[in-house]
Amino acid sequence: MPEEMLVNKIITGAIPEPNLTWWLTYLENFRLRLKSELNRFTLDNIGKCGHLRDGEYGSHKLSEDNPVLVGNNKFSLSTQGIFDAEILSPTQQQLPKKEGVSVKMFWGLTRNAEWVKVEYYFLTKGRKEVATMVNIRETDLEKLFKMEFHLTEVTPIKVWTLLYYQVKEWHRKREELFRHSKSLFDEVCLVSQLFKVNC
Repeated sequence: MPEEMLVNKIITGAIPEPNLTWWLTYLENFRLRLKSELNRFTLDNIGKCGHLRDGEYGSHKLSEDNPVLVGNNKFSLSTQGIFDAEILSPTQQQLPKKEGVSVKMFWGLTRNAEWVKVEYYFLTKGRKEVATMVNIRETDLEKLFKMEFHLTEVTPIKVWTLLYYQVKEWHRKREELFRHSKSLFDEVCLVSQLFKVNC
């Protein structure tokens, strides 16, 4: 597990024991390094995230309900990025005051390397949850770490783990593409020898 790898490096002294300042500096530098890579790969969009109950066992995504968008107008349901799959619930004090309305949240890093927090409000109609409004706002890690959620929290290790798995998947895909292209390249080089063409 990536968490164990990082902990082992801390224990062995390979990296100093991280505090919040260390994490904020490290993750900010890593975000900047990721910025150029984010445009090289296909990413999910906000509309495909979020989990809304649809019947006893089914679920659907935010975009299927055509909710009203509020917040920063440079973001939309089409905004792409790396988004955490864990759906967060607010504390009792943060619940909407309007009766019958519920809210859930998730966070992520957009293709433009901006941290965002996504809140989606929904109504429950029988066994179906219907999104009515989505609030997408730019944020920063320090604010995310300070936010209170029901039974969980956003921690530096969670952010690092999300980015770790994304980079690992990118690397896997690139290795797979290289293997395929290398096989084709070897073949054309072999055939080129018949025509005395330099490979």
